Amino acid sequence: MTVFEPKQFGKYQLLDKIASGGMAELFRAKLTGVQGFEKLIAVKKILPNLSREANLVKAFIDEAKLAALLHHENIIQIYDFGSMDDQYFIAMEYLFGKDLRTITRTAGSKELALGMENILYIVSRICAGLDYSHHLRDLQGKPLNIIHRDINPQNILITYEGQVKIIDFGIAKAASHNTQTRENLIKGKLAYMSPEQANGQKIDHRSDIFSTGIILYELLAARRMFSGETMHVLSLVREAQYDPPEEVIPDLPSKLNAILSRALAKDPDERYQSAGEMLADIEEFMFERSLRPNTRSFAGYIKELFEEEHAEEELALWARTKNYEAGATVPQNQPLQQDGSYETTVILTKEFLLEKLTEFKSAIWPQKIKSLKNLLGRWKLKKLNYRTVALILGMVVLAVAADVGYKKLPFTRNEREASAYPSQSATATESVEDTKIAAANTALENKKYILAASLFEEVYASKPSMQNGLAKDYARALQGQASDIIHKDTAGAQELLLKAVGIDPQNISCLSQLGYIYMDRQDYPQAIQFYLKVTELAPQQPGAFFNLGYIYTITKNYERAQVMYGRVVELRPAFTDEALFNLAVIHEKLGDRDRCIKKLEQAVAFNPGNISAKKYLHQLKQKTGDKG
Repeated sequence: MTVFEPKQFGKYQLLDKIASGGMAELFRAKLTGVQGFEKLIAVKKILPNLSREANLVKAFIDEAKLAALLHHENIIQIYDFGSMDDQYFIAMEYLFGKDLRTITRTAGSKELALGMENILYIVSRICAGLDYSHHLRDLQGKPLNIIHRDINPQNILITYEGQVKIIDFGIAKAASHNTQTRENLIKGKLAYMSPEQANGQKIDHRSDIFSTGIILYELLAARRMFSGETMHVLSLVREAQYDPPEEVIPDLPSKLNAILSRALAKDPDERYQSAGEMLADIEEFMFERSLRPNTRSFAGYIKELFEEEHAEEELALWARTKNYEAGATVPQNQPLQQDGSYETTVILTKEFLLEKLTEFKSAIWPQKIKSLKNLLGRWKLKKLNYRTVALILGMVVLAVAADVGYKKLPFTRNEREASAYPSQSATATESVEDTKIAAANTALENKKYILAASLFEEVYASKPSMQNGLAKDYARALQGQASDIIHKDTAGAQELLLKAVGIDPQNISCLSQLGYIYMDRQDYPQAIQFYLKVTELAPQQPGAFFNLGYIYTITKNYERAQVMYGRVVELRPAFTDEALFNLAVIHEKLGDRDRCIKKLEQAVAFNPGNISAKKYLHQLKQKTGDKG
């Protein structure tokens, strides 16, 4: 077992080591300030034994200088650079999430496909970050010509909040820096190189575009584009020899095939000339296909994919932080046992537990009680086992209750259900129905939706008096079933969702999914009915208004479309610029070019990264003779 001693490093508190490479090591750290200010960050330090290697130190400094120039939502943010005890370091934002390689592997193992919407969202964000870095200028207005040179899934990090970040500019180069690329010197991961990069030739920003094309290809195909022994891969990359996308990607739309073919052109001159061009084509394709990816929905997918890991990381990080404050050492980098549990030692003090209980009562209960149980259940505690921890926490609960007066914690779901039928819950032994409800709730929490729905169905049939209390959970189980099959059995999903709405008529998620199904089927009258119901129940949720705007536009009811998109603009969600863009299209169709231009200007002002709006605006201004 490796034990890391948390320690002070200048103004940073190093909590634990995240990773160590050939040149540097990465730490999770905390920055503290006045008035209780705290910020979780990552600190990258050059290895102590390399601190006197001039060339390596220079490369590290070049990386820091280059990365510090980049300020974009899709690129990791650098906060600080300096030297402490003859060790150079970079302080950067801490990204709580997983790299793209881990995400794709986990999605495959759990059979939770990313889906085209999420895939295009990821790649569009990569394009946005690259387009920014490729066009960045220095303070004198001179182009920096930054090239990442190592775009691959491991350098694309996705947070649990759905943010896509390009990381590791360790081998990036800029024209103004001395990290010159020598011909015949190959840097980067071979399977994600451009042909010119693999051949050791001079490269430019179009090499990053080829690498991005590889990522898009692999996400859609769910397989590697270049695979095999190293020398075989090298020969394939050098000649850009790969299986045509249309042969390996089922039902690949022709326009998406065209995007891939252009991004993966062997000749850089035949490739996209900028990442912004590729982004514009992706956004246009998504618009035509009514794909509406956003950070919130993507975050939901990521959190579902890593539900247990996310909870474990949160609690482990909390423990490390608190143990640092208590002056304790925290075991890290624990090997997994054969049964999947961790062998570790947890250091707990009375003060530690009291503080934990306070946070537990105010913040974690009941939202994270399941996560805490799951984590404790996986830990094998040497000094304190699960029962001992539970006993101690119980004793602390009693002590606190005696000191501050007892306050009943919020109902859990089972307690709420029991309160709905006191005659059953008051009996000494559980009835058959109570047992089934408990089993159904357990199945629902574990995402075993078929089992949960069948158990709820049995209680529904046998005890009509319980139906009102179980309606929402029963509908959730049916919705879970529908979500699992919606992409392969739309009719079956529709049937389940209609049943769920019959049980719980105010289930917004079910109503929204039904609206989407009918919209996708081009049954617009039915889709409108469901989306209108959503807007009645949830007038502050913009998604239904946006899709109604789309339907009304398709059916040429431009007046209603403007009303719906106008409501989206009022609510100002992350996709407000898309609503403004669509309003601009409507105004153009109606012959009102001035209003069209105004809406496009508003779209660009809201999101300067909206390439489609910029291109459209530029085209219109050229037509009107406005060169601004």
